[in-house]
Amino acid sequence: VEVEGALLSAPVEGCGTATTVKEALEEAILAIRENISVADAVSAAASEDSVLAGYVHGRVHGSDRAGSAAAMVEVGRLGGADVAVEDMKEVGKKLAMHIVAAKPLYLSSDSVPDDVIEKEKAMLMEQIAGSGKPEHILEKMVTGRMRKFYEETCLTEQPHMVEEGGPKVSTFLGEIGMEVRGFERTSIR
Repeated sequence: VEVEGALLSAPVEGCGTATTVKEALEEAILAIRENISVADAVSAAASEDSVLAGYVHGRVHGSDRAGSAAAMVEVGRLGGADVAVEDMKEVGKKLAMHIVAAKPLYLSSDSVPDDVIEKEKAMLMEQIAGSGKPEHILEKMVTGRMRKFYEETCLTEQPHMVEEGGPKVSTFLGEIGMEVRGFERTSIR
């Protein structure tokens, strides 16, 4: 979304007396006495068999839309599963809370750019190169460490921080007939 034009003139609700994003930003600057600006913005829409859910962390007093960090996630039915919209919203909100806390960079291992994977593998090989182990053992070590990399950086591979027992996000969602289709996370830098 273009920050300067459409976003700043967009209407807002629940942000004090402000009626536009620009007015809300000006009110926030006065309230916290810091010069802040909008660096980027995201526009999202759910498909007919999915919902968007969000979570705002460190909320600003009097607002449910402004805080120190936030996440928005699209969750949907898996293979036409019969999941109620309210259940999808609840699961989505918990997943958004997880996203704020865990800070995943990618949706899944398939969405990690090739150059990032190659760079990570090269760094791992460099770290273990002097170990004197045979090449096939080194490759297994890199594979194991890449699995750890994916668990740290990919939402679907992370242990769910909000669900009891910390099941892997993709496993938990699959068991209840849902999938995550996308997410965005932002925070005050």
